[in-house]
Amino acid sequence: MQELETKEEGIEQTDDAPSVWQEDPRAGTALELVFCHLGAAALAAAGGTCSAWRRAAAAPPAWRAALQARLQDQGLDEIDALKRLLRMRKHTDISWRSEAIRASVPWRLSGTITGAAKGEEIQGAALCHCSLQLALGGSGAEVTVWRRGAGRGGAGWAAAALGGRLSLAPRGWLGVSTLQWAPACDRLLVTGHIALSARWELAILAVSEDKGVRLMLRAAVGPGGAAGWAGRRLLALGAPVRAGAGGVTTLWLYSATQETESEHTGVATPLLHLYNEAAAHFSHALVVPLPNTETPDEDVEEQYFRHIQQDPPVNSGNEEEYQVVWAQGGAAAGARRGACTSLAAVRVRARSPPPLRAEGSLAERAARRERERERERERERERGEDWEEPEPDEMTLRALCEPPHACLPLGGRVLGLTSRGSCVYASITAGAGAGGSRVVVALLPALRKVLEVAAPGERAPPYYLQPAANQYFFGAPAGDGTGRVSVWGAASGARRPPLAHPAPCVALALPPPLAGSRGETHTALVAAGADVYVWSATVPLEE
Repeated sequence: MQELETKEEGIEQTDDAPSVWQEDPRAGTALELVFCHLGAAALAAAGGTCSAWRRAAAAPPAWRAALQARLQDQGLDEIDALKRLLRMRKHTDISWRSEAIRASVPWRLSGTITGAAKGEEIQGAALCHCSLQLALGGSGAEVTVWRRGAGRGGAGWAAAALGGRLSLAPRGWLGVSTLQWAPACDRLLVTGHIALSARWELAILAVSEDKGVRLMLRAAVGPGGAAGWAGRRLLALGAPVRAGAGGVTTLWLYSATQETESEHTGVATPLLHLYNEAAAHFSHALVVPLPNTETPDEDVEEQYFRHIQQDPPVNSGNEEEYQVVWAQGGAAAGARRGACTSLAAVRVRARSPPPLRAEGSLAERAARRERERERERERERERGEDWEEPEPDEMTLRALCEPPHACLPLGGRVLGLTSRGSCVYASITAGAGAGGSRVVVALLPALRKVLEVAAPGERAPPYYLQPAANQYFFGAPAGDGTGRVSVWGAASGARRPPLAHPAPCVALALPPPLAGSRGETHTALVAAGADVYVWSATVPLEE
């Protein structure tokens, strides 16, 4: 130590003399070894001490050690954490420093939006693809559209002009379950449950600045409201038809409305049938354009790192081939009957069917339909009152259905699904006898699992929730009624401390970050109770 204090005996150290931390290379090496034991926040603070400490704090091994320690705190062993970080650095341009800072930067509550009427709660939320419009669905079946302006935090969002609200309660809706924007951000898909019945419906709402929110189309959909956009068209899973231990669900294509086709024809077309394992209904569904960039021999993590650095393709409506991903039951051993515990995917071609034109006058068509009904009644009289159509066996049903092209067992009940490009994010329960939730990240088209991260929580009855993802983060509400939302780094899977809210959270939205002079400003929108909480975090620019 005495050697480090003076270069030569007899030389007195003054305030103007260079520090040994700057002159002696051994001092920099010692600093780097010490800094490998610091967390990301302490490491960033140490870098502001002097130029020598700044050089030592910028060493990649120190930031890798900070990230590795965070991953090990999440339950990952030392070797697996190190392998993940080495692969991340090899296949991406994301540095360990930037990823560690994103995982530890504090999120601050910058505002709130009152999104539901008094006495009601938000049940669903959706952010449009341009991140300028936010749709909220309340427990009173009211849909509200908010638009983002130039303000910051909650002040940057304002309710749309007159007509920006629409209530579906007069149509018999009990509440809004899910919302999803069309790729062009001018139409909104809403699903919900009809009061005093087992019927579920979907509604297409037209959204514009001059005409507000208008109802365009209503149609039946299966339990849970599993539907999604295929460009300008719509794919929806119908109600299952039970048969024995299984059932059959029909995938419908909605390609037109009654405004563009003759009367009621040309609105819906059946595409294919899907077999319901363990008599489960398909409660969640995604429609994703079929990726054409998959390399079968490519490592799954390498492919994932490549995807998160690219902007997702725009679902413009010119595509014809899509993948429908849904949650199904019966894949996990010991799963409760009807519980959705796995993901499955099937490829479809969502072509627009040719328009059907009505032939003849209205009176002639009514008479033709009445003759068909009379012939059906005559056939029933010939069969007799005791005649019953035999129920098909399981093999016959499976032969009529399209088998999934890919399956992924999850081991927990699916709470929510979302996608970004070819990446699918599934929020699931932690499993039997465990509290909290997990998020599984998989790649299409083969549904290959890339990441699985856990969030601590309490044991509670699960409910539907909406996860979210962007280029840098993915996250999901805890699903246990505590109001916690966990956010992970997209590249490393490092989790930051959860965001706390006074009410259970049902949806999360992660808009793309905004670049500024101080760095990237990230925003998280969380729907909890009757409000939307706007969180922000600024990631400083790398020097």
